[in-house]
Amino acid sequence: VELRVLIYCLALALFGAWVAASLAAGDLGLSRVVLRLSAAMGASIAVYVGYVIGLAEIRRATRNVSAVNMVIELLHSDIAKGAFMLLAWPLLPVYFVYEVLHQAIRSCQKCMGVEPNDGDGPSVWITAEAKQHWEELVNWNRASVLERSMLVGIFYVTVQVGVSQGVTVFLSWLSDEIAPWSLPSMLAVLFAIGEVMFLLPPVPGLPIYLISGIVVVQRCLQDGRGFWVGVAVASVFSVVLKMVAVFLQQKAIGESFSRSVKVKKLCAIHTPTMKAVRHILSRPGLDTAKVAVLVGGPDWPTSVLTGILRLNAGQMLLGTMPIVLLIVPVVFAGAFMLQSAQEESESSADKYARLAEVMSMLSSVVLVGMMIAAVYQIESVQQQFKEEIEQGDWEKDPQEGEVLQAIEEDEQKSKAYEHFARWNLVPSGMQVLLYFGSMIMSASIYLVLLADPFESFSIADHVSDLPGGSILALINTSGYAAFACVLVAAAVLTTFELWRSMQVRSMAGDAEAKPLTSGDPRVAEGVLERA
Repeated sequence: VELRVLIYCLALALFGAWVAASLAAGDLGLSRVVLRLSAAMGASIAVYVGYVIGLAEIRRATRNVSAVNMVIELLHSDIAKGAFMLLAWPLLPVYFVYEVLHQAIRSCQKCMGVEPNDGDGPSVWITAEAKQHWEELVNWNRASVLERSMLVGIFYVTVQVGVSQGVTVFLSWLSDEIAPWSLPSMLAVLFAIGEVMFLLPPVPGLPIYLISGIVVVQRCLQDGRGFWVGVAVASVFSVVLKMVAVFLQQKAIGESFSRSVKVKKLCAIHTPTMKAVRHILSRPGLDTAKVAVLVGGPDWPTSVLTGILRLNAGQMLLGTMPIVLLIVPVVFAGAFMLQSAQEESESSADKYARLAEVMSMLSSVVLVGMMIAAVYQIESVQQQFKEEIEQGDWEKDPQEGEVLQAIEEDEQKSKAYEHFARWNLVPSGMQVLLYFGSMIMSASIYLVLLADPFESFSIADHVSDLPGGSILALINTSGYAAFACVLVAAAVLTTFELWRSMQVRSMAGDAEAKPLTSGDPRVAEGVLERA
């Protein structure tokens, strides 16, 4: 039970980052709160798992639980270790200095006879627990971990800051531009732009619903139709927009790549998790599991996946219909934001602002609830059909054999790159550069999380009201510092990749030359080992 609770909490932390990105456009103070809570929850889970429960105990207790094993594999991956280093760089020196002082005090107590002498000797300068942690860090594939820490950091800043803030500013500008238009013209432009945005993988759907709640309600108020008619029109419009986007993502994108081995390999259609998803979504009708997966999953990947699996579009639209429970609160949040901005009385404005916060939080609760339900349902199906999955034929994709062969070929090709990620083969200058890049990326993450790098700005605000009418006025000094750190980390990462590519090409040249003097097919492997 304890482990299942931890898994659900970890899922909640990961999904919280997605919710924070979705809520950023509203800028109701929820995005940063959710994001910080998610980061704190993720760090707490990592500490609790590593030092309270113990990884050995987890492996023993979860030997047959696929979802837990998947999370354990993720926690052991270099990507997870890189993400850990982004948060741990400022904390590790403090921790080890504390453990050195702790051991020094214990040594003094032993000399005074306060504590029994356990025979450690004078050479022991750190506690046994800290020594074990130090050895674990040293034994990591440091080049790979540091490289991935920079990749994770750049990806996070790009999505969380670049995409979220960029979408907010663009939609704010759009609302100003189309505000004077007639309702039909406004809906036509919103529909076209909304569909284009839905077809972009990083863009969440919530900001699009939010802008509909602002500009459509405003237009209806100005035309004398009233607030509630405006909310109804915006809600119906948003639901139709979403349904059409689901259909386009499935048919235009997903099914276009449904015969691609590379895309199916990227989607991991051979794994038990994806087989369980295929089984859930293939069932006809409307059930809890299907709704949880279709509504709780990220917009673009979920709909595109249904096309790759060539599932029935009508059934997918039917299963997605309960998303109205998520869309309507967001539309109300936009409408209440509009009302708050138009009220002259401070008390009335505050009342509508609080109602907007409540509606935004309600939508986030629905979204996170659906996400957790999706994780639970997928795990339940994997446990229910465990024997069938192990046999290999259950929910098997027609191209699964080709996918597995492609994965094996990729693993062979990646051996050369993995070889030159070994720490003892990386020059000392490059080692220092990798450490520096990871640390500077960590600084950028902390600036984004804690230093408020951007001025408060929401869809209801106006770009023209900014100083100088420029969006650059939104960036604070800490924001420029964070961007500078990202650029430096990207330069370090590029330098390392160029160096490794040169080494691989050099090794490939040696491997091609050797067979001219030897008929042994294992010569290339020998070159790899000697490199």
